[in-house]
Amino acid sequence: MNKTSLILFSVCVIFLCACGNTSSKKSKSSDKKTVDKVVVVKPDKNSGGIEKIPLFTECKNYNNDLSAIASEVEFAAFDMKLPLNDFHVLDVAITDKYIFLMEMHNIIQYDLNGKYIKTIGSKGRGPKEYVQLQPPLQLDRKNKLIYATDCRGNKVQVYDYEGNYKKTFPLTTAFMNARLIDSSTFAMLQHDYHRYRPNTPLVCFVDGKGKELKLYNSHIYPYDRKKMKMFGASTSFMWKNGGAYRFLEYGADTIFRIEKTELIPERVLTGKLKPSMEESFLRDIYNKVYIFQGIMRPTAGIFESDKFIVFQVYYEHEDYYSVYNKETKQFHRTFYKDIPRNKRGGARMNFFTDDMVSGMTFSPRYQSGGKAIALISAEKVVEDRDVILDFISKHPSKASERLKAIVEKMTEEDNPLMMTVKFK
Repeated sequence: MNKTSLILFSVCVIFLCACGNTSSKKSKSSDKKTVDKVVVVKPDKNSGGIEKIPLFTECKNYNNDLSAIASEVEFAAFDMKLPLNDFHVLDVAITDKYIFLMEMHNIIQYDLNGKYIKTIGSKGRGPKEYVQLQPPLQLDRKNKLIYATDCRGNKVQVYDYEGNYKKTFPLTTAFMNARLIDSSTFAMLQHDYHRYRPNTPLVCFVDGKGKELKLYNSHIYPYDRKKMKMFGASTSFMWKNGGAYRFLEYGADTIFRIEKTELIPERVLTGKLKPSMEESFLRDIYNKVYIFQGIMRPTAGIFESDKFIVFQVYYEHEDYYSVYNKETKQFHRTFYKDIPRNKRGGARMNFFTDDMVSGMTFSPRYQSGGKAIALISAEKVVEDRDVILDFISKHPSKASERLKAIVEKMTEEDNPLMMTVKFK
C-alpha cells in the first residue's frame, strides 16, 4: 500500500467511526418492549439437532487449490471511462446483467464485460443525494432496486437499476448497519459502540418506514469499558445462502438463520481454541482461533455455498481461510510453507491458488449473487503477466482464452481486474 492509499485508508476509518458516533449520540439505547432473548446453543448439552462445527480447533489438512471448492471462475476488466482504485471500492454487487461498484461517494454501474454505463446518484445533502456511503451495497433483485446506506445522512437511498431515484428509507434507530432482508424488512445490526451499553442490542428488525418490528438484545455484551479496550471495529457477520440470511454476532458461537423477523439457531461453533468475548478484543492473544473481516469489508468474513462454508480466520500469527465441507463434516485450510513472515512471525495465507483458469491468487473481499469476488490491481496483473499467460497456455479453456485477451492488452494504468468465483 502506497503512502497516499494509507492516508486515505486512515481517513476512511475515521469517517466510518464518526458515522457510528454520530448515530449513537442521536439515538437512545435500545430497551423497548419488543426485546426478545436470543437462544444460546450450549454445545456440551443436547443441541436438539443443531449442527456442531468444530471451527475452533487446529487444522493441518492443507489444500490451497481453488478447484477443490469452486465450480466456476470468471474475469471482467473495467474500461477507463472512469478511473478506479481497487482499494477505494467498498463493495461490489452483481446481477445477471450488471456490475455495481460502491465507493465512498459513488455508485458506479457497468455491464458484465466491464463497460461503464453510468454513475448513480450524487454526493450532497439533498433528498435524492448522499453524503457518505457505507457498505454493503444491497440489491432487491425481485424489484430491481439498489439500496445504499448513507451513514452520515442517516438514511438509505433507493434507486432502480436504471439509476432513477425511488425513495428514502430513514435510519431512525441507533444501529446504522442496515441489511435488506426483503423488500419491506431491514435487519439493523449491532454497532461496535453499542457493546459497552446496558441492554446491548443484537439486531433490530424494522419495516420500510423505519418502524421497529422486533428487537433482540445480546446475550454476551455489554463489556466493561473500564477493563477492556476494544481493538478494531469487529462487526458481526451476516451472509446469505439458499435464499436465507445467516447471522453470527462477533465474539459469539451460535449461527442463526433469519426467517422474517425470527432468529432460528442453526449451528454452533465449537473447539478448545475458541476465544472468550474478552479475548476477542485483545491484541496479544494468539493461541486462539478468531473469525474476522477487514474494516470496510462487511461481507468478507464468512462465505457459504450448498457444499462449503469458508471462514476467514486468524490463528498463531497466521491469516488464512478455513473451509468446512458440510457433506463430509471435515475442514481444510490454506497454507503456504515458504511464504515470507514478518518480524513477529506473522504470515498472510488468506488466499487460494486459482488452478482452474489463471494461476493467480484469489482472496475474496466481497460477495454477491452467490459468488465470492476479488479485485486485482492492474499493476499486479502486469507484474505476473508472463506467469498468467504460461498457465493459460497449459490449461486452455473458454474462460482462460477470454482472460488471455484481457491480460495481453493490460497496462499498469488500467482499472483493476474483477475475479468472481462460484463455490460448489
